[in-house]
Amino acid sequence: MGTSTNCFARYRAFQASLRSECRIHLRGEEMRLQALDGWRGLVAVLVILFHVYVLHTFFLAEWLRYLAPVLEFFFIVSGFVMALGFGDKVTDTKSFVGYIIRRGGRVWPIHLAMIGLLLLIPLLRFIMQTPGDLFSGQLTLESLPAQLLILQTWTPEYAMTWNYPSWTLSGEVFAYFLMGILVWVARKEPLRWVLGLMIIAVAGTFFYNAMMSSPNYNTVTVSRAVTGFFFGFLLYHAWRRYPLTNVRVAAVLEVVVVIACCLLFQWHPDGLAYFLFYPLFAALIYAYAGDNGLVSRFMCSSPLQWLGKYSFSIYMFHGVVSKWIMIAGRFIDARTELPLIRAVEAPSVVHTVNVIDLPQQWMNDLLVLAYVIVVLVGGRIIYSLVEAPSRDYFKDLSIRMMKRMAAKEAAKQSEISGGVAPVAAAAAPEAPTQRP
Repeated sequence: MGTSTNCFARYRAFQASLRSECRIHLRGEEMRLQALDGWRGLVAVLVILFHVYVLHTFFLAEWLRYLAPVLEFFFIVSGFVMALGFGDKVTDTKSFVGYIIRRGGRVWPIHLAMIGLLLLIPLLRFIMQTPGDLFSGQLTLESLPAQLLILQTWTPEYAMTWNYPSWTLSGEVFAYFLMGILVWVARKEPLRWVLGLMIIAVAGTFFYNAMMSSPNYNTVTVSRAVTGFFFGFLLYHAWRRYPLTNVRVAAVLEVVVVIACCLLFQWHPDGLAYFLFYPLFAALIYAYAGDNGLVSRFMCSSPLQWLGKYSFSIYMFHGVVSKWIMIAGRFIDARTELPLIRAVEAPSVVHTVNVIDLPQQWMNDLLVLAYVIVVLVGGRIIYSLVEAPSRDYFKDLSIRMMKRMAAKEAAKQSEISGGVAPVAAAAAPEAPTQRP
């Protein structure tokens, strides 16, 4: 009897350690779901491998070439986290403006920084006096204005120009705007469900039509991002009402959904069956959002948390580095007797793709390893120099803007009432609370 009691006590202590080690982490107003952060970091590494066109050992593997649906995971997580962070904060014009400033400031500066890095390529072409147009291939002048305004995905021929992974930002920014409007006008949860389901139905229909007309497994469209985002938005409201708190159920569900995801990726469904990824990723996010299971503890490990923290900068930077590598490979292939570029037939596309193929297989693998290291280190630097400072700056800007709008409203009310006290009260900083 004493042995079973001790075992039970140790098990309860282990449950408590899971909850304390993996939890919703608060940093000021920033909320982090740590297990999901770990998943985001792990999937980001898979994405950067997916986008490097070097004939490494796993390049032609089906599990890698059919990896495109992981973007649905990112979109759903984004909607879930945005609903968690801002679902109850957008209540009037002031808070809506502040929300839009913060979301725009989150993605726009780093997007501009990546375009700036890619503008070095035409500059090098000019300095080296290379033949041909300075702006060619995916780096075209006509697509640059749309890129600068994050509108590139609304025009299909511009979507994959310049920093091609940033095509997702067009859909994300539009989803941010729609969510701000939705939570502003729909204070009650039932209305949010109705409007959210309507958005999913409309966006999902557009996405399905685009998917069926696309020759590739990876469909690039704004509606794809909006569909996943609002799936995550509604998932948050379900999770908030019915959170998964049972540790044993969470531990089983965490394993089951990972196995199910692997099996679905092996099937690589298309058409209507593709939408099976949505409930499956939703189940994964639901299982890991509470940080209660054994696998959650692994996802909360320091290396994966590091990757999760810098995943956005890593994602944005990897497109720049992969493009640099491909342009360098084409340059060497065209100007030397060393043939580096060759066409291969790859799964998930209906045509061949050009890849870099070095004389030895180990050279390809070493090049990819160097690419991954450069992307990870560069992503960490970009986070410190661009992402974090711009996030903090636009957060402060949104606060100042909301205070200014509040002061104007108070001034207008003061003019109507014929007094000046409300203006002073709105403009003056809050006095610190003093203990009697």
